[in-house]
Amino acid sequence: MPCYYTQDSKSPRCNTDDAIVDLRTVLRDDPGSVKALGMMGQLYAAQNLTALAIEAYSKALALGAESSTIANAYANVLLRSNKPSEAHSVLLDSLRRGNKSIQTIKILTQVKLMLGDWQGAEKLAQQLRDVKGEEAISEHALGLVYQGLGQPDKSIDAFRRAHELAPEADESVIALVQALVKDKRLKEARQFLQKIVSEDDSSISATRLLAQLSLLENDIPTAIGYFASYTKIKLS
Repeated sequence: MPCYYTQDSKSPRCNTDDAIVDLRTVLRDDPGSVKALGMMGQLYAAQNLTALAIEAYSKALALGAESSTIANAYANVLLRSNKPSEAHSVLLDSLRRGNKSIQTIKILTQVKLMLGDWQGAEKLAQQLRDVKGEEAISEHALGLVYQGLGQPDKSIDAFRRAHELAPEADESVIALVQALVKDKRLKEARQFLQKIVSEDDSSISATRLLAQLSLLENDIPTAIGYFASYTKIKLS
């Protein structure tokens, strides 16, 4: 776990329980310490003490904390608690107060997808397109948007672009294959996966998907062969 310097310590505290005790002391003397509340929220979240983490982050934001780190951490805790609407409010409020964090935009895009706000998610994903290093994430999000809007061709094209931008990312491979299968383009899905395996025979995701696709096509011998390869890769 990370180590912390508290107000009175000259050396870092790396034990979670000790750090919490120290932070409680700080907050007893200074209840308005946004930094201490943020650190407390982080510690509680690391221990899966979700309710306490939410309380700490909520207090920090109520005191006017403008740190994007606190807003993002708070939103992530809320998402883990299946509270996307509350996470949405936290992130929007943070952005209104001047937060320009790309990470906040990424989390908010995820939240809007969860809430089915396809237009809102599309607008944010388009913003991410112009951010260096976030192009693949943008295209993946757009794929999910178009999927939600019932536009399979646009969804498949976006997932394909995401894969081309980040070929090492399994999530876009999986999303693209699922979209192709849903659109009954099984041959295209197989060709896509076989190309990946021909270029990298240790691709565990592509091999597993080929096995599943073969089962879907009722080609049991081929499925067994791919599952055997998948097991071999996984154990190697």
